[in-house]
Amino acid sequence: MLLALALACTATTHLEDGMFALWSASVDGAAVDPVPGVVLSLDVEANEALFTLGSQTLGRPLFRFRDEGDWVEACSANLGSQRLETVDLETDTLTLGDLVVDDPVMHAGCAVKDAVGRTGVNIVPAASLDAGDCSVGTCLSFEDPFGVAE
Repeated sequence: MLLALALACTATTHLEDGMFALWSASVDGAAVDPVPGVVLSLDVEANEALFTLGSQTLGRPLFRFRDEGDWVEACSANLGSQRLETVDLETDTLTLGDLVVDDPVMHAGCAVKDAVGRTGVNIVPAASLDAGDCSVGTCLSFEDPFGVAE
């Protein structure tokens, strides 16, 4: 009975198309100022993440989907957690101004949805997944302040 209850309490959260602003950043677990104006345009069907700062393209990596068994599990609550859709960005490093993410992995944010009903997006180094938190390397969080429903 308890096993069935535990399994029922693991929700899944998928990456969603949209425009997301760089909201927060940390380096080795310490908060740092995010680069103002960085925007992520995510096209899940095309497997493409476009990073811009104004009219300047900072990066346009494709990504490779992971099997669901390899998704990040996080967002613990009283009786469960969430499996967050996770993809590997096909670049060795992602550089956004002074922020550099080595071996970047992107995953859906926790399902605390924003005003238009979408979750955010997190980009972390693969090493932080092994550590189980963002205490290793540069971690970035993107939110949707634009209200652009796809």
